Parts: sequence; structure tokens; C-alpha cells
Amino acid sequence: MRYAVNVVSRFDDILRWKSGKLINNIKTILGMKLTDSLRSQYSYDVSSVKVDANKYIIVYPGLPTGRTWNDKLYLYPLPTDQITLVNYTQNQGW
Repeated sequence: MRYAVNVVSRFDDILRWKSGKLINNIKTILGMKLTDSLRSQYSYDVSSVKVDANKYIIVYPGLPTGRTWNDKLYLYPLPTDQITLVNYTQNQGW
């Protein structure tokens, strides 16, 4: 549950700071540095943890490297019943 809260908070930060373009770079989603000496300190097997050339954990190894940010994500879509009720126009891109 704690993880879900942190993910939501981070996404809110991206929106607030208008920094969505940062997720286009795969290096923005890396974990801690997991050196060989640090691996040996764990009491369980961490050999399957994927790291990059600099030994940083690749948090989401299944994500494609060609991600792109869509600026429409800075705004949420308006509900269609609200658009017709007050004659609003839908947020751009939705």
C-alpha cells in the first residue's frame, strides 16, 4: 500500500512541476547502486536483480526504452456529462 501512495505522489509532482518530459529518459527510473560487495551482504539471493553498466538497479526492466510523454497528461479529461451540462470544452488532447 505504501508503494501505491508514493507512485501517486510522484506523478502529482511530475504534473505540478511540468516535468513530464523527464520520463522520456530511461535513466530517470533507476534504483540504488547495487555493487558486488553490497550484493554479498544480503541474506537472500539478489542475483536476479538487474543493474545497468554503472551498477544502478533497473527498477522497471520490462519498460520499453522508447517511452514518450504526452502533454495531454498534465490535465485530466473532463467528464462528458459535465461538458454538456455547462458547455465546457474538453481539455486539449482528450
